This record gives sequence, C-alpha cells and structure tokens, in this order.
Amino acid sequence: MSIVPANTDMAKKIASVVLLNKFVAHGFEERKAFVQMVIDIYPGFDNMKGINKLNNFWALREFSINDELEKVLETLKSE
Repeated sequence: MSIVPANTDMAKKIASVVLLNKFVAHGFEERKAFVQMVIDIYPGFDNMKGINKLNNFWALREFSINDELEKVLETLKSE
C-alpha cells in the first residue's frame, strides 16, 4: 500500500505513522517502554515537554519529532 501525500503537512503525518510502525515492529508494543527507550537514547526528551511530545507521537498527534526518532531507530538497528 502506498499513500501519496497531498501536501507537506500530510507527508509529516504519514512519516509519523511509518515511524511508529517501525518502533512497534522492533517490539515496542507499549507506550511506556517506547518513551523510556527514547529517553535512554536521546536524553533531550527527559523533561515534561519531551515526554509529552513522545506520548503524543505514540497517539499520532505529534509530527515534529520525526527526525529525532529516525536517529533513535538508527541507533536501535546498530545495537
């Protein structure tokens, strides 16, 4: 299946869905485990604002942290 984004906003949202799917495929089936793992790898999220962004990403309501989460996935792949 392929989705062609109508604009850049939709492209970010689609990319977030793909990223979340990759995290779930890595075994992160619960939000809490995902948030803790990201904080462990990317300590810049270890504050209320960062945790809120991660929680909202998990709920597919945050689309501005895709780049950081791509780096987290790269780190996971290299381990």
